[in-house]
Amino acid sequence: MIDEQPNPLPRGARLLARILDVMALAALAAIPVIAAVIWFLLPDGTVPFREIGIELGAWLGPLERAGGFAILMIPGLLSMYSLWRLHGFFSACLRDRPFSADALRGFRAFALVSLVLAFGQPFIGAGLSAYLSALSPDHESMVMVGFSSENLNAIFIALVFFLISHLMVTARALNEEASAFI
Repeated sequence: MIDEQPNPLPRGARLLARILDVMALAALAAIPVIAAVIWFLLPDGTVPFREIGIELGAWLGPLERAGGFAILMIPGLLSMYSLWRLHGFFSACLRDRPFSADALRGFRAFALVSLVLAFGQPFIGAGLSAYLSALSPDHESMVMVGFSSENLNAIFIALVFFLISHLMVTARALNEEASAFI
């Protein structure tokens, strides 16, 4: 069976898995910090979201800033979850178990959440633009949904990750079936 025998990674793959694991954990920790800096520490007049084009102003009190932080943390929490699951995948790789059921579930969860975020990103931006424009004294209330080549690129990459995760799970099932037959 595929779980019973360790599957040692080549040295280069092990090093890359270690680097990517550290990067995933660093990104996981950085997400709420960056969101907090954007909403609570950036000075008035800053334009943190170029696609929306509304600057942060004195008209944003603590409650309004907390609301913006909450909106930004919706995809942030999903990203944190996917990075945690990706960390589990890399940890399994470092234990020489890249095809274990836990490793594959972790990679598949990462791929699925990446796909959800790629499709949802324009709508998160729309929610943020509606929130900021509704609060802004200088702008009429508006909702702006932007879909760009960056979104298409993110969707394509997420679909590739999802396909790879599906192929890995299928290969594992075929291996288990072959092992049971032998």
